[in-house]
Amino acid sequence: TRTGRYILDIPNLAIRQLYSQQVLAQRMESDDSRVRAGIATADMLFETGNIALLCAFAQENLLNLYRGRDALDFNELTLKTIFMMLLYHTDMYLIDSEAQIERRFGDLLMLLRPGMRHTELYDILIEFKHLRLSETTEDVPTKTGRTKREALKGEEVQVRSAEELMVLPNVKAKFDQAQSQLMDYRQKLVSKYGEELNLRCYAVVSIGFERILWQEI
Repeated sequence: TRTGRYILDIPNLAIRQLYSQQVLAQRMESDDSRVRAGIATADMLFETGNIALLCAFAQENLLNLYRGRDALDFNELTLKTIFMMLLYHTDMYLIDSEAQIERRFGDLLMLLRPGMRHTELYDILIEFKHLRLSETTEDVPTKTGRTKREALKGEEVQVRSAEELMVLPNVKAKFDQAQSQLMDYRQKLVSKYGEELNLRCYAVVSIGFERILWQEI
């Protein structure tokens, strides 16, 4: 720039895919992991439209890579980056991060390319939230008959069912927030694209580095 600063931007979708493939290869060194990643991605995009396999794969294979010093900076953007690495390997979609419509932003929007509109594939919108382990709390009874709020341990988060975790106050609040944002942004998308839009919306919430929960909205 005129002030001497350098600006770096990935120039186009093809280069974005190359970067994504390279990062994914560095994170998953085994062929088996890459195959399972492909199966989970294909199940969501081209088969069932279900995000469950993709979330399970990210939880088991990628979330724990960010422990240690990286944990201090882990946030919703980091969580979104994990999913973008997995989803970027298709030319059937236009993928947009923080896409803006009428001053509203969607975390991750995947719109079918015009030439793919004749298929039965879906447009996809995902909202990401992250909850630190220390923020994942519940009320537990004390010896005096009262209750006190305690944070769950990592082991507890790992073994509890998704249904048990999703009713915890702070977890529920994250999903409620994601749902509100998704519904608001969905209305803007429908107004812009009309009947050609075939949209499925998902809220994805990570708890510490132990679990990834999801809900289709």
